[in-house]
Amino acid sequence: MKISQFTLALALFACTIGNVVAEGNTLACLNPDNVDYNKDYFPHKVQATHSELWDMKYFKTYKIFTNKKENTSFLLYQCGTEIPASEQGKHDGYHTVPLQDGIALSSTSDIPHVEQLGIRRQVKGWFSYHSYINSPCMSKLAEEPNSFIEVNADNQDQFFIDHPNVLVVKDGPTDSIPAANQIHLSTYKEEESKDIYEWHKVYGALFNLEKLANKQFDDSAQRFDCAADNATFLATKRRRLAAKPTIAWAYYSDPSSWGGSGEPHWDVGRCDEKNLYYCEFANICDADILHSNAGSIANPWAAGDFHMTTEEFVAFSKDADHWIYTGNNWNTVHDKFKTELDTFKSVQNNEVYDTSKSGSGTWFEQRIAEYDVVLQDFCEVVGNNDDSKIPHQRMYFRKMLPTPEPVGDLGSCPSAYIDLPWETRASECIYLKDDQKSEDKVSDEDHDSHEDHNHSKESSSVRAGLAATTISAVGLTAALINL
Repeated sequence: MKISQFTLALALFACTIGNVVAEGNTLACLNPDNVDYNKDYFPHKVQATHSELWDMKYFKTYKIFTNKKENTSFLLYQCGTEIPASEQGKHDGYHTVPLQDGIALSSTSDIPHVEQLGIRRQVKGWFSYHSYINSPCMSKLAEEPNSFIEVNADNQDQFFIDHPNVLVVKDGPTDSIPAANQIHLSTYKEEESKDIYEWHKVYGALFNLEKLANKQFDDSAQRFDCAADNATFLATKRRRLAAKPTIAWAYYSDPSSWGGSGEPHWDVGRCDEKNLYYCEFANICDADILHSNAGSIANPWAAGDFHMTTEEFVAFSKDADHWIYTGNNWNTVHDKFKTELDTFKSVQNNEVYDTSKSGSGTWFEQRIAEYDVVLQDFCEVVGNNDDSKIPHQRMYFRKMLPTPEPVGDLGSCPSAYIDLPWETRASECIYLKDDQKSEDKVSDEDHDSHEDHNHSKESSSVRAGLAATTISAVGLTAALINL
């Protein structure tokens, strides 16, 4: 019997993820003749416990994914089964799962989701430039023959001929891509970090990897909660810092340097519109972030948004304890405004960081899916992590003073590594309050032991004293008798 390349690829896919997925959801197509329509083929399910903008409903042989933001829905039915007649014509897309023709991506922030799920080889197309990819394994895979291709206007029609059932991930409906090949994942439109990352479960559901996606979300949420709890403990119980730290979140931009229009300005973080991730991190790490929409320079691209002049920015930020410089041009800007910036408390104390510790573009590609790592970094920067208990190496925030740390990267990825299970870069976290309770218990036991020891010594001394007194009395009696 001749085995097709697709069957081999599917077998490889099943073997690759077999080590992390126990018995449960089916990872291949069913034999249509053996389908039991009364059986639940999705014993492992996902649900949105934090996200506000998606929903997943399960039935015996299919599941319905709804994007609440875009008001679109997609029926995902187990490969080998039929679309229920009652659901025909109700949805924006109908797709067999696990996806049989792979997935195509259009944003670098999609990449860590497929990497964490171990499905890099299921990527068939990349609707952007390969040079924008920071992941070493995806970059390596792009070099291999018969791997995913860079899709553009010149080859898009042929791409869909070669992959008629490929599913393209977009954040909303897109006219340039056939409607039948779209699915809408609006991750960045959520509010907070867990809300955003929980869309990872939807990526998993496309390949029946609900169990793995749930575990990865739960593990990351536990690390996030642990870091948050520790920051609160250090700030309120140990009172590690004399005062609540302040942090600036800003960078300098000169549009003329990249051919744009508008005035040079300082772009400062805002927390007034919604709880942006850096505002969330500052609050969790018990720091005050300097945020503002005050400024005399109007943003020509966003009505109601304002930027600061250098004079305004100096007055606003000079007293911050720490500064996350979110641009990639710190050295140039520091040289340009050295007189002004050297008056900053953060500069004088060497507390300036940019976001390139793992590479110049990794921040934009990986940050959303490594929100637990970023929180650990943030709490480390503002001093609300106990390195003696939880040693943490910063992965995103690169120290710029007194000498800039090297721009980092994500390492290399030989071909043999492409199919290895993903491992988190987060530090292992222990709850400091529990550790403190253990220390207090040991201390109390040591104290009790010390008290017992002292009491024993005192008792011995008393007994010795009584013995000495008795001996003296006996001696005195004997002396009197002899007299």
